[in-house]
Amino acid sequence: MKKITLSITSLILCSLLTVFCLSACSNSDSKSQSTSEVSDSSLIGTWESVEAPGTFYTFNENGSGIQNSGQIILNFTYADKGTTVEITYEGTTEPQVCEYTIDGDKLSMLYPDTNTTLTYTRSNEKSADAT
Repeated sequence: MKKITLSITSLILCSLLTVFCLSACSNSDSKSQSTSEVSDSSLIGTWESVEAPGTFYTFNENGSGIQNSGQIILNFTYADKGTTVEITYEGTTEPQVCEYTIDGDKLSMLYPDTNTTLTYTRSNEKSADAT
């Protein structure tokens, strides 16, 4: 009887421990995976135009952003595809697709509709938030 009780108790404890460990691992893995997918972009941060000082792009970790040109503030969402970024401005349905490269604190973006490359530098200044 003592042997059966000990076996049942051991089995229950092992089962509980296994369930606890598997559920803890599962939750932390899915959270870190979704966070890394959102925050992996090298675009994250605020960039100021070299050609038009005072014009900023801010790329947030959650895939949203703001283009601030002083008087004009545009909200957008973006998808970083590695060498291209798809920017969809609020009120539009078609994304603007730009090729980009980052070299240190320098961002170069090629706008295919005008075949123009503009340069931005990483900024410590925060772009104004749109409401």
